Amino acid sequence: FSLPILPVTRIPVDAFLRFNEEMVQRFYGGDQGVWWQFGVKSAEYALGQGQLKAMFSPGDFRRFLFFTPGIWKGYFTEGEMEVLPGQGYTDLRIFKVPKPHVYFELSVMGFGAGGLTFLGAKNLKHEVLKGFTRNDSDVVYRFNVS
Repeated sequence: FSLPILPVTRIPVDAFLRFNEEMVQRFYGGDQGVWWQFGVKSAEYALGQGQLKAMFSPGDFRRFLFFTPGIWKGYFTEGEMEVLPGQGYTDLRIFKVPKPHVYFELSVMGFGAGGLTFLGAKNLKHEVLKGFTRNDSDVVYRFNVS
C-alpha cells in the first residue's frame, strides 16, 4: 500500500483480498480456515473490550445476530447481509457480493459464532447451507443457540 492504512481507510477489494491471501500463505501455511479464527477473535475483542462491550449482555444472542448486518455495512461497501429467524434457529445470509471470496464467508460467520460464544451460548452449532467455500453465489449459515 502506498499510504498508511487507518481503521477507516477504504481499501479496494482486489488489493485487500490479495493482502489477506498473501498473509495467510506466508504466516499460516495457506490455511484459509484461519479467517474463521480472525472473525472469532474480532468478536471476542469487540465484545470484551472494544466498541461493542457496552452494547450486549450475556444471553443477548438474538439481539447480537440482528446486529451483525450493521457490522457488515461498517466494513464493506458492497454486498449485503441479512438475518433470517426461524423456529429454533437463526440464519445469517451474505449476498450480492460482487467479488465472492472465502475471506468474507469465514471471517464474518466466524465473527457471528465467536460473538455468540462470548455471550454465553452453550452447545452452539452451525450448519453451512450455502457458501463461497462451496462455490455458491451467496452464503447462508444456520446457527442453533441454546
